[in-house]
Amino acid sequence: MRRLMLVAFIFLGTLQGMQAQNTLKGTILAKDHPSRFESPTEGYFLMGLNLGTQVSIASRQVHLGVTVNNLFDVKYTDHLSTLKNLQYNNMGRNIIFRILLPFGYSL
Repeated sequence: MRRLMLVAFIFLGTLQGMQAQNTLKGTILAKDHPSRFESPTEGYFLMGLNLGTQVSIASRQVHLGVTVNNLFDVKYTDHLSTLKNLQYNNMGRNIIFRILLPFGYSL
C-alpha cells in the first residue's frame, strides 16, 4: 500500500487587519494495491482558503470571515467512502460565510 496523507495549514499573515490561512489536504498517492474486499482509488489533492477580519460596529468588535473548502472543485472519492461503489464523489467546493456578533452581559 503506497499512501501518503498530507494535511498542512499555512498561515499567510495579516494585511491591514485581514488574516489569511491556506489549507492543503489530500492523498497524494493512489491506493492501487487494495486488499481482497477493497477497490482501488485515485489520489487527490485539495486546497482551501480561510480569510477573516474584525471591524468595529457600535463600539463592538464584529468578526467577518469566509472559508472555501475544495477551492478548485476537485472530484475525488475517499478510499474509505461507503458510497464509492455507487460512483458518488465526495463534496465539491464549499463556501462558508461567517459573521460573529458578540452578545455582552454584565453581572
